[in-house]
Amino acid sequence: FHPPITQEAINNYIVNIIPERDPIARVDDPGVLALHIKCRANKNKPTDCHSVYGTICELAYQCGSNGRPILCQCTSRRNYPPPLPIDSTSSISWEEACSDVA
Repeated sequence: FHPPITQEAINNYIVNIIPERDPIARVDDPGVLALHIKCRANKNKPTDCHSVYGTICELAYQCGSNGRPILCQCTSRRNYPPPLPIDSTSSISWEEACSDVA
C-alpha cells in the first residue's frame, strides 16, 4: 500500500467488528479498537457468523436504525424479531412490506 499502513494507523482509525464464533475473525490480530457482537447464526454453521448481513442485522438490532429501515432478511433469514413501528401512520405491516423479499 502507498502510503504504507502502519500499526498506529490501524489502532487509531480502524474499528474491527468481531462476531462471536466467527472463525475467520480469530485468524489475525484485530488492533486496539474492536467491537465484539453476538452471532445468532445456527451453532452448527459458525462460518455464517462471518456474514456481513448478519453483522448489519446484529448492529441494527442492538443499536437501532435511527428510523431507517432494516433489511427484510434480518427477520426472514436471520430470525430477528420485526422492528416496532415508529408511529401508527403506516398503512402496511412489516410482513406486508417484506412479503416479496426472498
